[in-house]
Amino acid sequence: MHEDYFQIEALSASGAKSLLVSPAQYRHERDNPRADTDDFRFGRLVHCLALEPHKADEMAVLLPDRPDLSGVRDVKGNVPAMPQSTTEGKALLAPWQARCDELRAIADAGERYACTADQWAQVKADAQIVAAAILDVVNPDTGWTLRKLLNDSQAQAFVEQAITWNAQVGDDTCRCKARPDAVVSLPDGRVIVVDPKTTRSALTAADLSRTIATFGYHRQAAHYLDALASQGVVDAEFWFIFASKSAPFDACWIKLAQNALIVGANEMDTAKRIYAACTTAGVWPTAQTAGLLPTELDLPRWYRPEE
Repeated sequence: MHEDYFQIEALSASGAKSLLVSPAQYRHERDNPRADTDDFRFGRLVHCLALEPHKADEMAVLLPDRPDLSGVRDVKGNVPAMPQSTTEGKALLAPWQARCDELRAIADAGERYACTADQWAQVKADAQIVAAAILDVVNPDTGWTLRKLLNDSQAQAFVEQAITWNAQVGDDTCRCKARPDAVVSLPDGRVIVVDPKTTRSALTAADLSRTIATFGYHRQAAHYLDALASQGVVDAEFWFIFASKSAPFDACWIKLAQNALIVGANEMDTAKRIYAACTTAGVWPTAQTAGLLPTELDLPRWYRPEE
């Protein structure tokens, strides 16, 4: 379960993104998880349909149908213009609304959808289109599809398996965690890590490069490879599959350049040192106190006339 993984006190790639902004922000987000959004839920549903389709319906908390108010009458026995505002209408709606509120709270706590059966059928159908694009897009370098990798009887696939390990950073130890989407051990001995991503960005080199930098996906790739190395797998290949959330729902395989992985590994090392120091001291300082924010700044390069 996602909530079980979240409870593990260790540094993740997503945690490093906040930590490198401010240790105080990281601690606040750990203690006060951010509210779920439709984009997050949709992305998780796409992942589930692509990697663990048998679990997809577990992501829905179905709400009961709204009570039929067609039989409601006002005090004069007439059909009211707004039956929900009458005493009888309110009495019929009150238990339904209370039950819906209860189910929405359950859904929010478990990062699930709270919706009617019809709404669920529609969102699931939309997500299935994107999941199919992720599963069936062909890697032009290797001929792989994710569907083939997951279904290859000669391969061994591990989906959403959590890894925890201790990383040495100087004299300190940093507890780390990662949960790769799919790790596939091929018959020839190679190990492939595949991480599907849904995006609203255009699938162009410039846009995807910007997306990778903005969301810290280079750190995630380096962190996952570090996780596998901690388990003795030192030569794994890491591939993203980016899929567009809008028609025509294109998808593509992307492997990060070695320089991007080096940058990601260096940034994760910085995050590990900060995490280890903060954990040891029990103090989570602001960005400037932690040395992450200088006291003097220039204008950005794009604003400087000479550049």
